Amino acid sequence: MAASFPVRFLRFIGRLARGDVKKTWDNCVYRVSEYYYERRFGVRTEGGQTLPELGITNGECGHYSPVPYRFLQKVFASLEVREGQDVFLDYGCGKGRALIMAARLPFREVIGVDVSPRMCVAAQENIGRAATRLRCTKVRIYPGDAADFAMPDEVSVIYFYNPFFGSILAAVLDRIEKSLRRRSRQITLIYFNDYEFARQVRDRGWVRKLREYPFRGYHSCGVYQCEL
Repeated sequence: MAASFPVRFLRFIGRLARGDVKKTWDNCVYRVSEYYYERRFGVRTEGGQTLPELGITNGECGHYSPVPYRFLQKVFASLEVREGQDVFLDYGCGKGRALIMAARLPFREVIGVDVSPRMCVAAQENIGRAATRLRCTKVRIYPGDAADFAMPDEVSVIYFYNPFFGSILAAVLDRIEKSLRRRSRQITLIYFNDYEFARQVRDRGWVRKLREYPFRGYHSCGVYQCEL
């Protein structure tokens, strides 16, 4: 059960009294930002869910936990989206938070893939609630294993928040490379918590890191360029 407002307020005062001002301030900014965006879009994407709660048994999958809105806003603001041309793909789209933030930009299409049918339903519902605030009107969500997903050759921006590891990630990277061979282009790849990803692409010469965003309290976000 969530703590009542008086209890949360007393905890806040207690942290200030202990001199933990910076941590307390960051937490306040996080909570205000989350509240603002969830209410603005009329959606519910907060909270985490474990693999057993989602009915997922594959240990190479990651649990559900969304990136804070303000971090997505900062990274997505750096994208130079070509209106009506670029296509965005989110591997492990969860409840659709990143899809919503991407669809505020002038992408031609926004695509989400998730292995959990429950997450896909939640994402579709959230997209519907936020529809009036989105610039991109074509948002599609596919339930299924990312390793089996046939990535469209029009995709030009790919987003990950550590959704899977090991053989699944390797298979997805293989599919991205094959897509680049079929249609030569540049793909911008955004990867939050990219340590495993960086290890796997070390010997893949078509992936180059452009920049990194270090976020307090979270692992960094790497922005990569993919091109053969």
